[in-house]
Amino acid sequence: MQNSTSSLTDLLQTKTTKYPTIAINKTKNNCYRTTDLVFVEVQDLTCPAYRAWYCKMIHRLGRDKILRLASIARQDGNDPARLFSYLIKNAAKGSA
Repeated sequence: MQNSTSSLTDLLQTKTTKYPTIAINKTKNNCYRTTDLVFVEVQDLTCPAYRAWYCKMIHRLGRDKILRLASIARQDGNDPARLFSYLIKNAAKGSA
């Protein structure tokens, strides 16, 4: 029984922020999914309740575009989280 518990903890890594702890799934070869890694990088600009939408936008727009939009939102926004969501929504409309 001890081995199954340790293998489960090996598959999950947790990151603690101001929001509840998030478990990031590792694949069997210890690589993280790109969407999970990007989501953790922009977690200060996102709401955990809308994680699925943000992951969908990360997948649709790509890592570089999301990180560029996050950088713009952090620098220029009075409310960076709202600006980030707005920028992503407009970028998704333009790419569709």
